[in-house]
Amino acid sequence: MVEIRFKHLRNQMKNQLRIRAVISIVTTWVTLLWVMTNISSGQQENKRFSTVETIVFDNNSSTPSTSDSLDYNGTTTKIDPTSNQKSSEWNQWRGPFRDGHLHQDEKWPNDWKGLEKQWSIELNPGYSGPILSGDYVYTCESNKENEVVRCINRETGKMIWQQHWQGGMKVPDYAAANGDWIRSTPIVDSDSIYIGGMRDFLICLDKSDGKIRWQIDFAQIYKSTLPLFGMVSSPLIVDDYLMTYAGGGIVAINKKTGKIAWRTVIDSDRLEGGATSSMITTQINGQMVLIALYRKLFAGIAPDSGKILWKQEIPAYRGTTTITPVLLEKNRIFISMYSGRSMVFEITQENQKWKCQRQWDNNRLCYMSTPVLIKDHLFAHLQTNRLACLSAKDGKLRWLSDQTFGQYMSFVANQDQLIALDQKGILYLIRANPEKWELLDKKIVSDQETWSHLAVRGNELYIRDLKSLTKWKWEKK
Repeated sequence: MVEIRFKHLRNQMKNQLRIRAVISIVTTWVTLLWVMTNISSGQQENKRFSTVETIVFDNNSSTPSTSDSLDYNGTTTKIDPTSNQKSSEWNQWRGPFRDGHLHQDEKWPNDWKGLEKQWSIELNPGYSGPILSGDYVYTCESNKENEVVRCINRETGKMIWQQHWQGGMKVPDYAAANGDWIRSTPIVDSDSIYIGGMRDFLICLDKSDGKIRWQIDFAQIYKSTLPLFGMVSSPLIVDDYLMTYAGGGIVAINKKTGKIAWRTVIDSDRLEGGATSSMITTQINGQMVLIALYRKLFAGIAPDSGKILWKQEIPAYRGTTTITPVLLEKNRIFISMYSGRSMVFEITQENQKWKCQRQWDNNRLCYMSTPVLIKDHLFAHLQTNRLACLSAKDGKLRWLSDQTFGQYMSFVANQDQLIALDQKGILYLIRANPEKWELLDKKIVSDQETWSHLAVRGNELYIRDLKSLTKWKWEKK
């Protein structure tokens, strides 16, 4: 009897092993089929782009917007978009004007001989860039299951306060080599700092003491999936409202109360993860417009209501659009996408109708690094890891560097010079010469990777690498 029972159990185990093997084989084939389908889909998108029509929206149309236009208690909220106040400090993503420029009279030096380290503090990993306000610098980090923001005295490097919240998450395996640390760069105004957390989370703190004023869990409110790479987009302030990609769309939040004014979904909510670009604003025909580069769409949004003014399909391979749109003029905008194209669109409005027309495009691609515009030329770090100068007028290549660099580079421009921080921890000083590639000097500033955007104030540089924040300073002549 015991032997019969043992044989019966052994046969059951064999059957279970066979079933598991079959399930494993089927799962593998389904996964391979999914991957090949996505790759094929991305290639087909690039092939068919030339036939895509621009979608034009009529302001007088009765077609409802995809915007919710509601706050928490269900009432309609309106925003006055007639002004867009900007700080003179490096208080947000890509600086005071969100364009990588410092508009100051004093020229930078022509070499790094006088550049000296002032202080350095150890931190946990993080990709978000440091920002400045008055006597303080703010930086973020990831600490296992928590995300942390620190306020540091700009002169001494001593910590003033820190605040944390639960925010850890895992990114996909194919992106795990670059870590799963906080990515979004905060923004600060006269009394608060606003931070986007990895788990589609937004928190507002008193910038003087770090006390929490409000916080929003978008995934919980909208029952949306978490972005694959976390919240990457850096928030933007328009008047009294904070705007960012979250909850499967674009949201506007009253920055004083934390109440959601509107939410607009401009793309399919089934796309894998959220947008990784950051928004900007411009004025066209006297109207403030929110410029959004989404996963597969380029769109203009009315910031007072969330209404979509136009949207244009773009050939972004697997929906990978990382750079911030660059204003060439108030109504001409440069965008670029991974394994797609670099393009300039002209936005016009006639008889209450918006039009988005492509002016030029080429295959000089910017992947993660947003270029800067100096006069009539774009200075860019390309997907090939070379630096290039492109004519903003027609996209023609003016020069291409003979050397390659790291996978990412953040730029800050002033007059005819560029400071460029390479992901490899090298700081370059470049003459923004459209006639030729002109390197003035370079200096190793870190033995760690430097993925965070450089911050500059006067003659001070703030560099965040994976393990520390360091202040550098050059002597004024």
